[in-house]
Amino acid sequence: MSQLIEQRVWDYIDRTLPENEHQAVKALIENDEQYSEIYAQLIELQQSLNVLDLEEPSMRFTANVMEQVKISPAPGSVSSIVNKNIVRGIGLFFILTISALLVMLFANLQWQSDSGFEVPEFKLPAITLFSKINKSVLWGFLFADVILGLYLVDGWLRKRLFHK
Repeated sequence: MSQLIEQRVWDYIDRTLPENEHQAVKALIENDEQYSEIYAQLIELQQSLNVLDLEEPSMRFTANVMEQVKISPAPGSVSSIVNKNIVRGIGLFFILTISALLVMLFANLQWQSDSGFEVPEFKLPAITLFSKINKSVLWGFLFADVILGLYLVDGWLRKRLFHK
């Protein structure tokens, strides 16, 4: 309960309360002993905080920090930090766990069904894709493929010639 009172009094001091609540807390501070004690303590705390000087870093703080970062040695690569045997052990653990689960699954699986349910047969219609393609379309397709192949070989040969 005192935390709620303390919060309300802080809000009263900071003037963040709506006007009607501000007046209610003001009346409570004037009439209630607990509110008035907390108000006095918080006012004293706020005045002592206002007296303190805020410390600020020096003007060259950022430059000094960056110089220290430049001087410090770079950390090694991650492969030198991580022990490969630990990684292998974790991988082996997961492989063994998954294998054990699969073995248990297949061992407890009932391979025969007694439900009497039969899957209905379904036949796909015959697809006659090539009956719609005539000879000239096929030759045009092959011609385009030959042109694209020659373009690819020409590019490869030019790159090889300029690379030397």
